[in-house]
Amino acid sequence: MRVSTRLLLGRAATALTGAAAGTGLLVLGSRGLSGTMGFLLGSVARETVSSTQTPVVLVRVTGQPAAPRQSAPDVPTRDVIVGLDIHHDCASLLDFGFAEAARRGDRLVALHGWSIWPVVRDAGALVAAQRDMGSDVARRLTRILAPWREKFPSVDVAELTPIGSPAHLLVHASDRADLVVVGRRVHPAAHGGRIGLVTHAVIQHSAVPVAVVAHH
Repeated sequence: MRVSTRLLLGRAATALTGAAAGTGLLVLGSRGLSGTMGFLLGSVARETVSSTQTPVVLVRVTGQPAAPRQSAPDVPTRDVIVGLDIHHDCASLLDFGFAEAARRGDRLVALHGWSIWPVVRDAGALVAAQRDMGSDVARRLTRILAPWREKFPSVDVAELTPIGSPAHLLVHASDRADLVVVGRRVHPAAHGGRIGLVTHAVIQHSAVPVAVVAHH
């Protein structure tokens, strides 16, 4: 592996964003809070994540060497969790997530959290509505994943469509993950970049590295 170093002049976020242009990945260290409370996203990391269209992986800097990855046959694989919004284009997230799962030998978990607003008072009707909508959500996720299942036949895939807060579900699922992949929607007309509430919450509370992938 070839390693090179560069000294960049100027504002840190601007320099990092410029250096990342045209590359495949930008990795940033982020100061951990404590326990499993995730990352403390500083101003440089926040501005860089919200302005670059290069995928960014945030890795907690603990000061301790990483434990060696076990690859024995009896050691269960871990997960690459991809948080999806099935109502928007997910192509870039799935490209990144499947490629990472294939490279790591991990299972890919595609997770879409959703909710239903009760429009009737009858509990039975509400349960029926949740069941019917849940089936439709699951079918849509399956259709979205079909091309990537074909492209990456070696990757084991789990599809999850539970009711609940997407951020909470992703953080909970990260307990046995190697990586959580979330999106950042690009708004060309907006002034500056946005991270989004779900992505920001996952960054703040995930105990494992988080990849933020820009998408339209």
